[in-house]
Amino acid sequence: MEKITQLKQAIQRLNEADAKSMLLLLLVNSSLNEEKLQDIRQSILKFGDKPKTRDVQTMHIVFGESPAGSLKAAFRNTDYTNTEDIIMLPTNFSIGPLKDLHKVSGIEA
Repeated sequence: MEKITQLKQAIQRLNEADAKSMLLLLLVNSSLNEEKLQDIRQSILKFGDKPKTRDVQTMHIVFGESPAGSLKAAFRNTDYTNTEDIIMLPTNFSIGPLKDLHKVSGIEA
């Protein structure tokens, strides 16, 4: 029950655009197995915990923990930590191409 509460709170902290993106990815990949769904839950929790008080100028979207960690390490002790942000998505979302997501045929593909 505590995990559900944490997930709910993290989702409430997402802004509208982020929530819509997460929902779209979830719906596109609705036939995922439990392990991949757990990855999505973890991404939402991590993303929802980030403070939104910085003036972010650039958003980096990376697939997987390793690239996200590498970018965080590269930004450490630089001015980029104030103006750059990183969104990490599970690696299973990196398979593409993604196109026509506004159509049923694109979602099925």
